[in-house]
This record gives sequence, structure tokens and C-alpha cells, in this order.
Amino acid sequence: MANNYIEFSEVIEDITEKEEIWIKKELGTKKAKDDYLNDFIKIDETGTLRFSCIGDNYGEPVDVVDFAQKFLKKFRPEHGFYLCWAYTCSKPWRGEFGGAAAVVTAKSMRWLDTREWAEQTLAEVLIDENWSKED
Repeated sequence: MANNYIEFSEVIEDITEKEEIWIKKELGTKKAKDDYLNDFIKIDETGTLRFSCIGDNYGEPVDVVDFAQKFLKKFRPEHGFYLCWAYTCSKPWRGEFGGAAAVVTAKSMRWLDTREWAEQTLAEVLIDENWSKED
């Protein structure tokens, strides 16, 4: 059996006291199923909001991006945030590695999955080069 991981690390800098109070309140009022966000969203001693998941932990990037968007809507509507993450596996199994990214603003989110991009791009290249699946 193999172990699969999602790993990411990103920051929002210069958290104000007002923002810190809101962040702590938001994380403190999560429902039981969302409590795990406290493991991945922290404010360090320099006033930097850290989003990180490394190693055996399991973080859900969608929840992190949702949290970041709520933060941007409330405090920094003119700013943006991005999160990139890796899909890794403890064994070299086909299809178990990849990555993705999300770009978020107060108004929108955009997503990119590397496997989807690679599959789509390969299909386009083969068409452009006049190759067919039968060749």
C-alpha cells in the first residue's frame, strides 16, 4: 500500500491586529469537521499568516483557498493570493504525482490542475502534429 500526500506552503504577510483577531475567531468557531484548519493556518511571531501542510498531515487546498478568499473580502479586497500544491506518493505509482494551483481574489477564483493541463496539451499537440490515436 502507498501513502498519498498533499503538500503546500504559502503566506499572507503583515497581518494587522484587527485581522489577527478575526482570523483567530474564524478558526475558533469552525464546526468539528473543519477543526483541522487550525493545523494548517497559523499566525507566526512576525505577523505572517502561514498556510502550510507538509509530510504526513493532510490538508485540503480548497478549504485553505476558501478561507483566504473570506479574509480578502473582509480586509484586502484589492489584493490577491495564490496557493500551489503538490500531490505526492510514497511509491512511484503512475498517476499518483502532480500538482495544482489556485489564484484567488475577493471576487473570483481560478484553478489549474497539472494532470488536466498535461492531458489536454498533449491531445492538442498530437492534433497539431497530425498524429492520431491509431498511429
